[in-house]
Amino acid sequence: MTFVEQVVDNSIEEYMTLIRRTDELIDKFKADKEGATPEDVKELDERLDDIEVIRKQLITHVKTKGISREILDKTGRLLSIF
Repeated sequence: MTFVEQVVDNSIEEYMTLIRRTDELIDKFKADKEGATPEDVKELDERLDDIEVIRKQLITHVKTKGISREILDKTGRLLSIF
């Protein structure tokens, strides 16, 4: 395997890891909403919205411009908040 092929494989793997992470966070916050107080539900809804926007931006960027180190790094940093 050439260096370029290895870099592409690593980028795709990292992209899929970030997508799985957003899915896990969405599932977690949806589960946390069940039985939460009204104040907590509002905060969880905001977090859900944030995660869904991050996920959508990642997918849109990759569809239009391809996978880049920049978008992977930015998405990783944003998800580290949660």
